[in-house]
Amino acid sequence: MIFLIFFCLLVLSYQLCLSVGAVCSSNVSRNIDGEILIGGIFPLHERSDVNTSWTTGPPTETCVDFYTPYYMAAAAARFAVLEIKQKRYIDLGDLKLGYNEQEFCNSPVSAAGATLNLTNNSKVIAIVSGALSSSMITIGPIVAHYSIATIATWATSEMLTDKNIYRTLFRTVSGDQSQSLLLAQMAEYFGWQWVGAIGTDDTYGRNGLRMFIDELKVKNICVAFETYLQVTGGKEERDKFLEKLNASTVEVIFFYTTVDQDLDDFFQTADNLGVSPKVWIATDGWADLSRYFYKYKCVASVLGVTISDKPLPYLVDHLSKYDTIRKHNSIQFLDSFVKWMCDNQSITIPNCSDEILCKEDVDNKTITLIELAAKEYLYYATNYEAYTTYIAVYAIAQALKDIQECNDGKGLLDGGDCPDINNLERWQLVTYLEKVNFTDNNGSTFQFLENRQTAPSYIILNGKQLDEGVELVEVGSYKHGYLDIQDTAIYWANETYNGKKPSAICNDDCKAGTRRHYIENEQRCCFRCLPCSGNTISNTTNADTCLVCGQDQYANNNRTICLKKSPDVFLWDDSVSIIFCIVSVVGSLATVAVSCIFYKHRSTPVVKASSLSHSFVLAFVLFFSFQMVYFYIGIPTDTLCKVKSIIGGLNLTAILGIFCAKLYVIVKIFNNKLNFKIPTKLFYRYSWMLVAAITALHLAFNVILEIAIPSHVVHDYNNSITILPIFCNETDAGFIVTNIYQLILSLMCFIFAFRARNLPKNFQEARFIWFIMFTWCILGIFSIPAHFTAAGKLKICFQVIFLLLFNFLTLSAFYFSKCYLIYFRPDKNTRENLRKEIREQRTYKPSEYSGVPTTTLSGDEASLGRELSEHNNVNHKAK
Repeated sequence: MIFLIFFCLLVLSYQLCLSVGAVCSSNVSRNIDGEILIGGIFPLHERSDVNTSWTTGPPTETCVDFYTPYYMAAAAARFAVLEIKQKRYIDLGDLKLGYNEQEFCNSPVSAAGATLNLTNNSKVIAIVSGALSSSMITIGPIVAHYSIATIATWATSEMLTDKNIYRTLFRTVSGDQSQSLLLAQMAEYFGWQWVGAIGTDDTYGRNGLRMFIDELKVKNICVAFETYLQVTGGKEERDKFLEKLNASTVEVIFFYTTVDQDLDDFFQTADNLGVSPKVWIATDGWADLSRYFYKYKCVASVLGVTISDKPLPYLVDHLSKYDTIRKHNSIQFLDSFVKWMCDNQSITIPNCSDEILCKEDVDNKTITLIELAAKEYLYYATNYEAYTTYIAVYAIAQALKDIQECNDGKGLLDGGDCPDINNLERWQLVTYLEKVNFTDNNGSTFQFLENRQTAPSYIILNGKQLDEGVELVEVGSYKHGYLDIQDTAIYWANETYNGKKPSAICNDDCKAGTRRHYIENEQRCCFRCLPCSGNTISNTTNADTCLVCGQDQYANNNRTICLKKSPDVFLWDDSVSIIFCIVSVVGSLATVAVSCIFYKHRSTPVVKASSLSHSFVLAFVLFFSFQMVYFYIGIPTDTLCKVKSIIGGLNLTAILGIFCAKLYVIVKIFNNKLNFKIPTKLFYRYSWMLVAAITALHLAFNVILEIAIPSHVVHDYNNSITILPIFCNETDAGFIVTNIYQLILSLMCFIFAFRARNLPKNFQEARFIWFIMFTWCILGIFSIPAHFTAAGKLKICFQVIFLLLFNFLTLSAFYFSKCYLIYFRPDKNTRENLRKEIREQRTYKPSEYSGVPTTTLSGDEASLGRELSEHNNVNHKAK
C-alpha cells in the first residue's frame, strides 16, 4: 500500500513538472490587439507530412522539422509591430496597430487555409508572408481576390511578377532573375565552362534553374546535366542521379533548392556512393545553412548566394532575455534551443538538461549564461528573411503614416483624394505601398521598384575552417549589377584542389597547333583536340579552326606558326652566290687585262695575226658574258625575266659569229682553194656585217618570242612544302630553237677550223677554236638533260657553271696562249720567226699562197697577206 502511494506521488510530481514545463514554454501569444491589423503568414517548419488516406476522414497534414530561421522571421514581424507601437522609429499617432499571425505547414494547401483565415478578419488591412514561392503562388491569387496588399519576404519566383494575377503582391526581395544572372556571372568570373545544375522539382527550383541555364547559354557556358529532385520521396531517382554524378567529371554544381530538401540525407547518400568532392554553389534557399554540410566528403567547398541583410540587434536582445525565452516562445523553439545549448562546447551551463528552463530557482550566473547562449543561438539562426520581414512591416506602417498625413487634393487616389485612415479600405493601401519611401533603422533608404520588388543586393558566403567548426564569411557581393569577389578569401579545399579554384572544364584546353573537334550530340564545351593538318596552324588555345598558311608559307612541325618558304634561288648572301660573283669578277678583270695587253702589243705579229678588231670585240662580248652571271642571282622579277628572255644566249651567238668570221678570214688567207658560196671579196669586206646579222637574227627571234609568249616570274607554290621555286617561264621551244641555231654556227666553226688545221704554229687560232667548239659541244650535251630535269638552284647552278666554263675556256684558249708568247716567248713574236715557221711548214705548197688578194684585206690582215705574198714569190723563184 505504501509502495502504491509512493508510485502515485511520483506520477503526480512528474505530471506537475510537465505542467510547469508547459506553462514556462507555451505561454506565447502570436497576436497583438489593435484597431488595424497586419496579418502574418509564416511557416515554422521545413516540411509537412500528409496522410492522403480517405478511409478515416479527410487528409491530415502534420508540420515536421522545426526550422529556427523561419521562427525568427515570424518573430521579427511581431517585434516590428511592437517597436511601431512604442514609436521607436515611426509615429502613427493615435492609430492602434495590431498583429495577427497564422502559422501554416510548409505546403500550398496549408498556406491557402492560413490565408483565408486572415482574409476573413475584417481588421486585417495588409499581410506579411514568409511563404516560399510554391506556397506564395497559391496565396497570391487569394489576397488579390480580397484586394489585400501582401508583402512576400522570401518568395523569389519570377512567376510572381505577373500583375494580372498577383495584383496586390509586393516583395522585399528581388526575383530569381537577378539571382540567376548573378550565378551565371560567377561562373563566367571563375572561368567555369562545364558545370552541373540541380534544382528541386517545384516552382522555385524549376523556374530558377531554367533562367540560370538560359543565362549560361548566353555566356557560352555548358551544363553537364540538368536534374530536378523531388522535395519529398523520390529516393530512387535521387540515387540514380548520384550514381551518374559519381561517374561524372563535373567539379562545380549549382544547387537550386531550399531547406524543404533534406540536404543531410542527400549529401550522406552521396558520400555512401563515393561521390568525389565537389564545389557546390548554394542559392539563397540554403546558403545560410551551408556551413553544416562541410562535414561530408563530397563537399569540398560551398559558395552561397544570399540576399544581403541588415543587422537587427534589438531583435536578438529582445528574444534572448531570460523571461522572454521561458514565457514567450513555442515548445518547438525551446526544444531546439535547449538541445543546442546543452551540447554547446563554447558555453558550459551547470546541470544543463531538458528541464533547465522550467526551474524557478535559477541563479543569476546561470541566467547570464543562458542569455549568452541564446544570443549566440539566435545570431546563427537569423538570416536575411528576418530583415526582409522586419522592413516589410515598416513599409506597411509608413504607408499608413502617409495616409495619415495626406492632404485633400494631393492624395494618390483618383482626383487627389486621400483615404480615410479611420475607415480605410484594403485596396486603398496598394497605391500608397507603391510610392512608399523611408529610411530604415540602419539609415538605408527603402522603396519599391516599378516591378514591386527591391533592388537586387546579394552577398556571397563561404565557409572558413576554424578549430571549433566552420564559420560563414562574406567573400563577395553583388550590387547595382556589379560583382565583387575576394578571390584570396575563398576556401577551395586544399586536399582536393590544392587551394585553387577548380577548372570546371569538360576537356583540357586544346594547345596551339591543334583545333577543337566537337563531339556529335554534345555541347560545345566537350570536344577533342585534333592536330592541324597540312599547311595549317593555330596560334591560340581552343582554336575552332586551323588557319591556312599563305602560298609562300609553310607550317612548322608544331603547327603553331607559318614560316616563309625558302626561295629556291641563289640569294646575294649565299656562299655559292658569292663564289659565282668572285669568279665572274676574276673573269671580267682577266678579260680587261688581256684587252689591255693586246692593245699595248697591237703592233706585234701575234696580235696582228689574231686581228686586233676581232680580238677587242670578242673581249667585249666575253666581258658582257661574265656579267650575265648576275642575272642568275637573287629573286627574279618580271622585268628581269623579260631582259633575260631578250638577251639570253646572245653572248654565245655573238662569240660563235666572231669565230666564224675569224676562221673564214684565216682560211681564205692560207687556203685560197676553199670554195664558199658567199663571195670572198664581199665576205672579207663585210665580215662584221655577218657577225651583226648572226647576232641580230638571234635577237629578233628572242624579241618575237617575248612578244608571243611574254616572260614573267613563276612562283611554284605546290612544288614543295618548305621550298618555293621562283623562276622565269622559259619555253622549251625557245631553248630548242636557240640550241639548234647555235649548233649550226658551231658546225660552221668546225668546218673552218678543220680547214685551218695545218696552219703554222703561230697561227693556231683555228685549233684553239676547234677545241673550244669541241668542249662547248660536250657542255651542250650535258646542258640539255640539265635543262629538262633540273630545277631551282640546281638548274641555276648548271647554267652559271656552263656559262663560266665556256667564258674561261674561250678566254684561256684564245688569249692566254698569245699572252704567253708576248711575255714569255718574245723571240717567237717576230717577223723573222714568222718567215722561218712558214718556210718550215712542209705541208704548204707555193702555189697555195700565190695571188692572195692583199688589196682586199685591211689592217692586220693586209699586213699578214703581204708577208705571205713575199714568201711565196721567193719560193717560186727558187723552184
